[in-house]
Amino acid sequence: MSELRSLIKQYDEMIHKDWNLATEEQRARVEVLKSKINNQESKEDKLDRYFDKLESVIKND
Repeated sequence: MSELRSLIKQYDEMIHKDWNLATEEQRARVEVLKSKINNQESKEDKLDRYFDKLESVIKND
């Protein structure tokens, strides 16, 4: 996941150097990729919380 973030960041920086050359489609793709990463992070956060709670229940038994 960190490599994907790095590649998206690199692509985003390249586009921002000359934003006028980027097509509307390229800009949209960057935004979609960023939103997918944010969504993935929140899924991971939910899983972390679930497993933390599960672990605490198991330890209390």
